[in-house]
Amino acid sequence: MSRTPPTSLTSLVEADEGVIPYAYQDSRGFWSIGAGILIDRRRGGGLTLEECTTLLGGRLAKVQADCATRFPWYSRLDPVRQAVIASLEYNLGISGLLNFRLFLSYASSGNWPSASLELKNSAAYPQEPARFDRFCGMLQSGVWQ
Repeated sequence: MSRTPPTSLTSLVEADEGVIPYAYQDSRGFWSIGAGILIDRRRGGGLTLEECTTLLGGRLAKVQADCATRFPWYSRLDPVRQAVIASLEYNLGISGLLNFRLFLSYASSGNWPSASLELKNSAAYPQEPARFDRFCGMLQSGVWQ
């Protein structure tokens, strides 16, 4: 089977390294991601701040699109409340967020005091009380905190 020759630096590196969408150990046992990007600190690897920002931006765009698709009421929220919902999905995953049924019900109707109470009563609250307290304040006020 013949391989199409690369036509750019990107296609050359991708052809040689492969593109693996998760952390893996390379042939020498060092952690890498993507197309052979060394992230193992033992060999001086890691991501630049710009790479971290790009990765986060891509993930947050995906989370926001997912929220808009799954929750028809999401697009009617102000940016602060949208950010709380999206941050919850980012941290809990969609399956985790979907377990917050009462919270989502209250949020969909704009009942922010009850939605906040549901967050405080959640199993996730003790793991991140300061974050969840901040989220509750943001949900109730619609103001960044």
